[in-house]
Amino acid sequence: MTLLFADQNAPFLWALSLMLIIACFEGISMLLGAGLSELIDNLLPDVDIDAPNIDFEGSPGVLTSVLGWLFIGKIPALIWLVLFLTLFGLGGYAIQGVVESVFGAFLPAVLASVGAITIAVIFIRLCGRVFGRLRFQDETEAVSSVSFIGMLATIVLGEARRGLAAEAKFTDHFGTTHYVRVEPEEDHDCFKAGEQVLLVRQMGSKFTAIRPENQHLNI
Repeated sequence: MTLLFADQNAPFLWALSLMLIIACFEGISMLLGAGLSELIDNLLPDVDIDAPNIDFEGSPGVLTSVLGWLFIGKIPALIWLVLFLTLFGLGGYAIQGVVESVFGAFLPAVLASVGAITIAVIFIRLCGRVFGRLRFQDETEAVSSVSFIGMLATIVLGEARRGLAAEAKFTDHFGTTHYVRVEPEEDHDCFKAGEQVLLVRQMGSKFTAIRPENQHLNI
């Protein structure tokens, strides 16, 4: 119990507590029909790590490179945040546990936090590769996202409005399921969970969509 509640370990306790709070809110918000995932994703810049790292001015961007290296924009933002908080909290406690057992005292919170962030970054990089191979990301490495244009997708999480993307899924011709973020092409449109939409244009890591004219089309 000393390890868990020591003042030097407060950042790690807060991180794990925040992770649990986010998980609870996400579960509740999904029941209400709107998740935190799309809200967080819309706060992040569009990052396509399969393409050269280009910033908004068309020249290489340091921030874009860092975000791409950390798989931000490739892994759904909420999963990334929960993963970081978990690794930071557990990594910090692991460091403090080892140090306390060897030296009989804890490191200052700042020093332990630096080590915990390092552990979190390393493991996120490794876990990001695993997520990519298992296709838990918004886009796939095996199939170019350009080929997604013209596909029918079903809104599965959130409500898509202009400027606020929702999560949609579709199955390609190879039987692989893809999850993408979708906004309406038209300002007045709004897509709700369960609706089918037609992907018509890619904007960074997001797609715009319209309602299919042929109502007999299915995925």
